[in-house]
Amino acid sequence: MENIVNIPFIKRFSSDIAIDLGTLNSSISSDSSDNKFSESSFVAYDNKKKAVIAIGDKAKKMLGRTPPYVKIIRPVKSGVIGNFDMACVLIEYLMKHVKYSSLIKPRIMAAAPEDSSEVDRRAVQESLRLSGARVVYLIEQIIASAIGADIPVMEANGGIIVDLGTTSCRVALISLGGIVEMQTTPFAGSYMDKAVADMLMRKYNLLVGELTCEKLKIQLGSAVELDQQSSVIVKGRDISTGLPSAAEVTGKDVFQSLSEPVNMIIKTVKSCIESAPHGLISDIIDRGITISGGIAFLRGLDRVISGRLNIKCKIAPEPAFSVIRGMEKIMASPHLMKFFFSNAPDRISDIK
Repeated sequence: MENIVNIPFIKRFSSDIAIDLGTLNSSISSDSSDNKFSESSFVAYDNKKKAVIAIGDKAKKMLGRTPPYVKIIRPVKSGVIGNFDMACVLIEYLMKHVKYSSLIKPRIMAAAPEDSSEVDRRAVQESLRLSGARVVYLIEQIIASAIGADIPVMEANGGIIVDLGTTSCRVALISLGGIVEMQTTPFAGSYMDKAVADMLMRKYNLLVGELTCEKLKIQLGSAVELDQQSSVIVKGRDISTGLPSAAEVTGKDVFQSLSEPVNMIIKTVKSCIESAPHGLISDIIDRGITISGGIAFLRGLDRVISGRLNIKCKIAPEPAFSVIRGMEKIMASPHLMKFFFSNAPDRISDIK
């Protein structure tokens, strides 16, 4: 078994790599470079040629535009590997876009959902091993996110992290390096996209693709109704005639469609706080709530949460990279590595 803490001699010729495999986007970073690389978690596979024809953003752009023999595959679903072969292709692609030493195989850390099974964890470890890892570490996703959001998780004071992903929203109270209380809800990124799609069908009789809904959410999405309303022209298919059609969609339309998922996120945060031990309530009030994940940039979300719950709320630094930042901090800290992994062999792949 390799020592948790890198031997200084080995460290000079090796690298530490952090990988966050997400349903919609995947990110990677290395301690050999200050840059982080992130692209869509999609792989385009041509069944006629029996070959991969696109990976990442290029594959995502093909959604809804391919002939029947070209499949757009999402190798990662809800933080676990759904298609092993394509996950290896995606990881290899990510590895090519990050700088790392090739003299000695790198240590690689990945994040796994808290409720993932042993089989799911082993699939992640094996895919990373095949990508050239010397040793693989798996850390709980919400813990990495909290550390990356600069919450002092090792202290005895509780901190609330709201991690807004593609398929789920995880709300956790962290103290002394562990999860004290955790609540989850599916009302997250994908649900918001579906809510926008439902609004377009209901109000404008318009059927659009997944990418259009995501783009509309980013352009006009807000958790609060804005004073100055903007609008965009959305093109799609008229449900009644089956012919191309277009409609002018306003920010108010999108705001109203997102009200349900926003309310459910707030309800989940409230439930987590209500279940917290009495001794940590004052800490929650003092430290407030931190939002991480790609949906953290939804306009006004932090203000709405703060106003509804009467607790200060802030957005984490680089919220889309909170998990990556957390893993970087863990791998750089001998104390954190020892704490999280010395007594957790099921989360260490002793592969050299």
